[in-house]
Amino acid sequence: MVLCVLIVKLTIRATGFLFCLLPHRYTLQPKSPSSQIHTCDMFHRISFFRFFSELCQFQTKTLYFCILMYEYNEFIKELNMKKKYVILLCGLLSFCFMSAQNLTDKKGMKQGVWKKTYENGNLMYEGTFKNDKPVGEFRRYYETGALKVVQIYESGDRSKVTIYEADGKTKTAEGSYKGKEKDAEWTYYVEGKVSLIEVYNNGKKNGVSKTYSKEGVLMEEIPYVNDQIDGVHKRYLQDGTKYSESSFKNGVEHGSYKLYEGHNFPVMEGVYKNGKRDGDWIMRDDSGKQTDVLKYKDGVLLNDKELKKKYSKSFDNNEAKKGKYTELDESMR
Repeated sequence: MVLCVLIVKLTIRATGFLFCLLPHRYTLQPKSPSSQIHTCDMFHRISFFRFFSELCQFQTKTLYFCILMYEYNEFIKELNMKKKYVILLCGLLSFCFMSAQNLTDKKGMKQGVWKKTYENGNLMYEGTFKNDKPVGEFRRYYETGALKVVQIYESGDRSKVTIYEADGKTKTAEGSYKGKEKDAEWTYYVEGKVSLIEVYNNGKKNGVSKTYSKEGVLMEEIPYVNDQIDGVHKRYLQDGTKYSESSFKNGVEHGSYKLYEGHNFPVMEGVYKNGKRDGDWIMRDDSGKQTDVLKYKDGVLLNDKELKKKYSKSFDNNEAKKGKYTELDESMR
């Protein structure tokens, strides 16, 4: 505002000087020299009023401009001060936020938000602790910065987990923990598709595990009790037909065994006793007709000589027929 007043004063003082410099513009020209003598005073009055009028207009515009510039400068100063306050506030908040992380109480127990980074500066994990126990959502990251694990802690010591591949988007597994042990159903993925489903109880497999092909076809069912196979282990072919069934007890083959190979009847069936073949094992051809009986005891084949003799005789017969067929083929030419 001081600048505006100073400019106005200087402008008024310069009035006389400007008036002397511009007589041709503000002096009326008389028609004759004689008339100029009588009208000189009048001419000067008129010229002065014209000049003063334009000068006032100039001063008014100058004053408006100066006031505008003054207001603009004040606005810039105020804005700069606000920016400084905002920057200061952000810095203060950041400092307070950083100070509130990775805290422990007097007993040394973790409290509040915790974060840890890799040597390259990327975040390793972030989450919240209460009395040294994680609560809510925890996130873990690969060293590249991609998301690795999302673990949500629920009431008690249970949590739900989703694990991702190195791209941070494709799931590889999801399930639940009870404490640090796997619990309930876990699903595993290959290229985003279900490949395996397992059931756990306190870290041990309990229930039927199912394996799937890339096309989503069920390929295998394995029953578990306390982390050991117990029950009927079933296998399937890609078209969904049954391949085999074998009985287990305490992780060892014990009981009936049937091999289907896609047929609706077993092409081979027998019994296991403590992991060894025992008793009669029946063999069938593709039509379902019984072809052989294999006799076992404690895993040892008892009638192997008989079978060798049978199949040796069959081989000799086939060789004899082969010669006859060759001669027949030659006679037909």
